[in-house]
Amino acid sequence: MRCSHHQIAEMHNSNQKHQYPFGKTYTNGKAFRLRINSKQICDDLIGRFNITPNKSLTLEPPVLDNEQLIKAFIIGLIDGDGGVNLFKVKGKVNSIEIDLTGTIEVLNWVKNWFDIWVPNNHYKCAKPKQSMNSKAYRYHVAGKRGIELWKILSQVNVPKLKRKWHKPLPYF
Repeated sequence: MRCSHHQIAEMHNSNQKHQYPFGKTYTNGKAFRLRINSKQICDDLIGRFNITPNKSLTLEPPVLDNEQLIKAFIIGLIDGDGGVNLFKVKGKVNSIEIDLTGTIEVLNWVKNWFDIWVPNNHYKCAKPKQSMNSKAYRYHVAGKRGIELWKILSQVNVPKLKRKWHKPLPYF
């Protein structure tokens, strides 16, 4: 399958049917599924990014040294198992929360990168916490730090879920 990220983004942001890329019809809605039948691509996803079935409970941090690729990977985690939320105080939006769910290893890896990009100057630092009755953990960042991290990640030129990443645009 040969599609540029621009073509995929156009398909993703449309609610129309497409003939893509081998004559198959895809209807875009609120859920997306990508099936990959290439052994080489599957091996790369497993070998380079540790992508496995049931990733929310099994994923290990990828071994990446390119900071833009790290940011893109974290954006994908947020799109798949997280969110970008707005906070209101007295009817006014004043903060962004970025939250993720996953393994303790991946969330500590994300926390490490968030701490590098926007250091936490608070005496109380958020740590990944286990969700109730689940093997998954949750990590979130909010306030000024959440706004700064959202700005950093929003600038990365990769397809993102508009319903998550565009919510803060009118406010920040």
